[in-house]
Amino acid sequence: MLKSPQKHRPTLADVARLCGLSKTTVSAVMKPPMGNYPISAESRRRIEQAIAELGYQPSYHGRALANGKTYAVGLIVSSVSVLGGAYEPACQALTEAFQDSGYHMLFITCKTGDGQLDWLLGERRVDAQIIMDFVDQKILEKAMSGNVPTVFCNFEAAPGHSQVLVDERQGMTLLRDHLMSLGHRRIAYVEPQPRPDGQRHYSEHTRRHLYDKFIVEAGLEIDTWTVGRGQDRLAAGVAEMASAILARPQHERPTAVIGYSHLEAIGLMHELWRRGVRVPQEISIVAFNDVYPTAITNPALTVISTVTVEMGRRVAELVMHELENRTDPETARESARTILMPVKLIQRGSSGPAVS
Repeated sequence: MLKSPQKHRPTLADVARLCGLSKTTVSAVMKPPMGNYPISAESRRRIEQAIAELGYQPSYHGRALANGKTYAVGLIVSSVSVLGGAYEPACQALTEAFQDSGYHMLFITCKTGDGQLDWLLGERRVDAQIIMDFVDQKILEKAMSGNVPTVFCNFEAAPGHSQVLVDERQGMTLLRDHLMSLGHRRIAYVEPQPRPDGQRHYSEHTRRHLYDKFIVEAGLEIDTWTVGRGQDRLAAGVAEMASAILARPQHERPTAVIGYSHLEAIGLMHELWRRGVRVPQEISIVAFNDVYPTAITNPALTVISTVTVEMGRRVAELVMHELENRTDPETARESARTILMPVKLIQRGSSGPAVS
């Protein structure tokens, strides 16, 4: 059987020849982000028309060989589930920002094991990396051993590295003030159990510390609960919590509960509904994270909007700054920045006046 002849892959020279301009000019115009190179509108139109007509695609491999760069940024997360949920807007913003700058992203999860990190860092297959949300200490140490420019996203940075964090103090302050303005004085807090290795995420220990601090300062009584991680353990934990709350005398029950995240809050709201307890008429429930399905629960959940598109953009800006201003490690440490992202309260139907 005859093989069909292979189609010639168009080159930069083909584009230059077709549009009647030099390879140098065409290359400069196409260098990301496109649109920055000063050239007449007519010449730009001719280049774009030639690219479309030929179906030209720039070679990342060729650019990497020429510039000593991979044009790739690694995003290291604990599991693929982090890419959705609360972090989805930030991940989308990161992807778009790097694409606009001519970079692509490689997603690496802790569950793929050390081998992928060895491959990634050993051959320097990324120009920079982002560590997002939470990774265990072993993975963190391996990631940092490669001397790759690193930015942390809502994960406390290693010394000398830039980070973008949710302003947890502002978030807990907004929830406290909101509930106290509604007359609540018995305010409980529910959080996930510590991980088996004892490590806690930045948001976990910060929110718990702030809850304790604010409650004590207000002269109120601390009332904290922990529930398991994962669907089954979470369901069992909130069921036990709901039963324990209802077993208390009415005057000792919390009139409001702050959830570490939407998961604990929605789970508890469901368990209380199963037991005939009305939210917010008998107990108010609020939480962190404005993600699906907080806006369509019954009632809709009052939340703090935390990780946003803007957070992803700020992380991308820090990464691009490091890539464009490569300096020695000492200078990089001195220029490390911490950016706190503002949050906002979204008041919905799950919070109301305290039961008298």
